[in-house]
Amino acid sequence: MTVPNTFANATTAIPLVQLDQNFNTGVTLGNTTVFLGNTTTSFGNVTLNAPTFTTAALGTPASGNLTNCTGVTITARTRQVFLTGTAATYTTPANCKQQVIRMWGAGGGGAGTGTTGPNLGGTGSDTLFNSIAATGGSGGGNGVGGAGGTAAIGSRSMARPGNVGGTCFNASTATTVSERGGTGGGAGGLGGNEAAAGSAAAANSGGGGGGGGIGAVVFASFGNYYQAGGGGQGEYCEIIINTPAATYTYTVGAGGTAGAAGTSGYAGGAGGSGYIVVDEYY
Repeated sequence: MTVPNTFANATTAIPLVQLDQNFNTGVTLGNTTVFLGNTTTSFGNVTLNAPTFTTAALGTPASGNLTNCTGVTITARTRQVFLTGTAATYTTPANCKQQVIRMWGAGGGGAGTGTTGPNLGGTGSDTLFNSIAATGGSGGGNGVGGAGGTAAIGSRSMARPGNVGGTCFNASTATTVSERGGTGGGAGGLGGNEAAAGSAAAANSGGGGGGGGIGAVVFASFGNYYQAGGGGQGEYCEIIINTPAATYTYTVGAGGTAGAAGTSGYAGGAGGSGYIVVDEYY
């Protein structure tokens, strides 16, 4: 706004009324008119060229809840699940700050029965992430369950050994003996009933396969049979990575093979494969 009276070249007394007029003339800042002697708390449509702001030290904040925040973007946790893969590549998502990996080694296969053998179950493969392993369970043996995965390979935040596979169970009459195969360790397959093959563990369960059964045989012949334990469960472990790399190599362990059927016997069940779950935090 224009100042109504100027006094730069005045040669006579300045009337007070003209001074009052000047003092009562507002100054426009952006979209707001500011008057002398008044308090103005806000104005808009102002451009600051290379300003410098000085604020007081904030000090240590008290505990409590942060509310009424604007301009803050929070990315929810994401998850990737891997049920297969051999020497495959995992790619870390953009802006991921931490990864929590959960993985299970594969279960061992259940043993088979028969008068020829031994018909051992195969060992489950290790599940690997960045060369850190959840080890596979051992295959079922001659009448004994396979050991659960337990070997420590790499730096893990926690690990839990797999359960041992079950042993076989006899049932007899006055003249004969029959046998059920051992149950697989963990969420494993059931042992075979008398005169039946063992059940396979479910895929991606890490459970051991069930051992094969033996049908009713006379007492004198029973000692000629190889018996069948269940496969051991794979190991479970967790990894925490606080500074993720761009990529990692991973392998999902394959379940141990089923023990074959010997003469006059029954096969075991295959072990369950492992799995990997990666939770990603931003």
